[in-house]
Amino acid sequence: LQEESGKRLGEILVAEFGHYWFHRISHENPWVWRLHATHHSAQRLYWLNATRFHPLDLLALLAFQTVPLILAGATPRAILMYSLFAAVYGQLQHANVQLRTGPLDWLFATPVLHRFHHSTDPREGNANYGAILIAWDLAFRSFFRPKGRDFAGPVGIAALPHFPRGWLAQLASQQTAGQDRASDERRSGRRDGDSAAAVSGQHDRSDARADRDAQQG
Repeated sequence: LQEESGKRLGEILVAEFGHYWFHRISHENPWVWRLHATHHSAQRLYWLNATRFHPLDLLALLAFQTVPLILAGATPRAILMYSLFAAVYGQLQHANVQLRTGPLDWLFATPVLHRFHHSTDPREGNANYGAILIAWDLAFRSFFRPKGRDFAGPVGIAALPHFPRGWLAQLASQQTAGQDRASDERRSGRRDGDSAAAVSGQHDRSDARADRDAQQG
């Protein structure tokens, strides 16, 4: 039983590794962000947010989760079980309920942590990428949980003023990526010299990481 449990945990970590890196890329790469922005476009968190994805974003995410599992020799049953659990857990993760998860925030990608991930502030939103576990965020320093403060909002993509609200229009949003260069940088946290002077409150990834560390320290 112990050996089987260790194997299951290893498989979850492998799947989470793929999920983590694609999810992080989808925030840091402007073109992939145009797809992922559909998920972040909702202006309030509720359980259906977990199913609001651009199809291409969802397919790529599933591939990054399952291909590493296949390469690691996971059985089809294990892959299916992880996918189903991640989907169901996602409903809880986005649910509009108040939970006090305490020390569990250091093990799991709890709803408390995921609220910060949906923040309009890139210093908070470019963090907590895990689907079930928070291990890879801790390992790669993208974990964000400030001491003594719960997330109070707002959520969404306030710096993407031209991003369409309707889901069908969002499906074609990748075609107009060039119209919102400054908005694309909202999630990557990157700024060139001109945009840094023009857009306040935006940081590159190193600045955002330093801000997160300061708030958590």
